[in-house]
Amino acid sequence: MTALAKKRTANPRRCEALDLPVAGGVMTWQGGYVVFVNGYLRPASAALGLCPMGKASESVDNRLGSDGDLRCHVDFLVEKNLFPMIGSGFAQSDMGKLAYLADDQTVTPSSTGATPLGTAYTFELKNGVQVVYIEPGDPGAMALLSSSLSTIVTLQSQVATLQSQVAALQGDELWTSASGTFSATARQYNVDLSSVAGDATLPASPATGESHAFKDDKRKAATHNLTIRGNGHNIEQLNGSFAATFVVSTDGTELTFEFDGTNWVIV
Repeated sequence: MTALAKKRTANPRRCEALDLPVAGGVMTWQGGYVVFVNGYLRPASAALGLCPMGKASESVDNRLGSDGDLRCHVDFLVEKNLFPMIGSGFAQSDMGKLAYLADDQTVTPSSTGATPLGTAYTFELKNGVQVVYIEPGDPGAMALLSSSLSTIVTLQSQVATLQSQVAALQGDELWTSASGTFSATARQYNVDLSSVAGDATLPASPATGESHAFKDDKRKAATHNLTIRGNGHNIEQLNGSFAATFVVSTDGTELTFEFDGTNWVIV
C-alpha cells in the first residue's frame, strides 16, 4: 500500500479475548498461561523469545494435529485496544511479533529501516486487503527500541567484518598437511617426506602478492626431495637465479614463495 491521500475510518478493536490458533503437537489446558511461538499458541515454558498472550479459557487438544488446526479462546489479563493497519506481507508466523511502520496506514514484518509500532495479534483479509491488528507500544519505548535495532544492525555488520578479519588471520597461522603429489592451493603446507618424495604444483594464474609456504615437517627432505613446480612461472632459486622448478633437498627446510606478478620469489 501507499500513504494515505484521503481520510479513512480506522476504529480500534477493543477486546478482552481472542480465538487464536494452537500449535501442532501440543495441548493447552484451561486456566494455563499460553504464549505465541512463531504465531501459534503453546503452554508457557522457560524459554527465550516467547510472546505472552493470556489465560486459556478452555482445554484444546491439538497433539495429533498440525499448526492452526484448532483454536483456543484466550482471555487477556488486560483489555486490549488493537489498532487496524494495512498489512504488507504478514503471515501467521509473524503474529506475536513486532510490526513496523511502512507509512501512515501500512505495517510490515520487516525491521529494515523502520520503526516498530507494536505487537501484531491477528490479521484478516477484507476485500482482498490484508488488515493486521496491532497493540501499539509505548511511544518512547518504541522509539528507543527502533534506535536499539539500528545499533544492533550496525554491530552485526561490524561483527561480520571482524569475523572475516579473524578468519584471515587464522588462515595465516594454519598449516595444511600434504604428502606425495598435490596442487598448492592452501597458503601453508607441512609436507610429510618421511616415506615418499613430494611434488607440489603452484597455481597457474596467481594473484600478485599471493604466497605459499612449504615446510619439511619430518626433516626428511635429504632422503625424499620436495619438487615445487612453477606451473608456467619461474621460481627464484637460493642463488638468486630463476628456474621452472625448485627442489628442496635439505632436512627441515621451510620456504615461502610469493608471486610478484611475473615470477615466484623467496620471501
